[in-house]
Amino acid sequence: MLFGFKRIVIGLAKYALLVYVLSRVEEVPFSFSNFWQWLVLTAYVGAIKLYVLLSGDIDIVIGVSALMGFKVSENFPKFPYMQTTLTKFWQNWQATIVNWLTAYVYFPLCRNRKHVYAKTMIIIMIIGWAHLFYYFKDFPSIEYIMYYTLWGVFLGGTLALSKIWGKKKAESKQIWQQKYPAIAKIIYSENYLTKAMRIFITFNIIAIGWLSPLYILLKQLI
Repeated sequence: MLFGFKRIVIGLAKYALLVYVLSRVEEVPFSFSNFWQWLVLTAYVGAIKLYVLLSGDIDIVIGVSALMGFKVSENFPKFPYMQTTLTKFWQNWQATIVNWLTAYVYFPLCRNRKHVYAKTMIIIMIIGWAHLFYYFKDFPSIEYIMYYTLWGVFLGGTLALSKIWGKKKAESKQIWQQKYPAIAKIIYSENYLTKAMRIFITFNIIAIGWLSPLYILLKQLI
């Protein structure tokens, strides 16, 4: 019961933060001249608002379920915005949905390892297209379809590229450790600074990616 009440209080506290603090931050429309304002006030704050809203929901659901004697799976096992790679981020973002897609879409598609990175991008694009069902009252317009398609292309593409980078880095690290172990120890050292840099880069990719930056750029060009 203590666990249940604790999660409900945490969820309500997140809603209070959302209503009384984050929702009062005025968003800045994108333009190249005010990019940094847009990045902080729209992308960063928007990313935090999204997490607070979704995680607050699941906190209350888990808390109420615990009081009723049921156990509900964690949707955010670890704080997603503090992950060092995009793979770890997606493992901790809406984990129940991502795990289902991994088990029933990704693994069946990737039994054949050919074009595995393209298939990785397709999984994220499917998540993007699923957002179109939020507009069930009206048939999704071409604009919404384009928005979420490019949303999936960006976030799925960056995830695929991060996997390629990780594989190349691991191969390079192994070679350097065999030939030049002392230098490899310096180049591939793990410390708080390198971890913080990876967290910062990952958060920026996700925070910007939520807003479908390719669609924004396309609109700017048109």
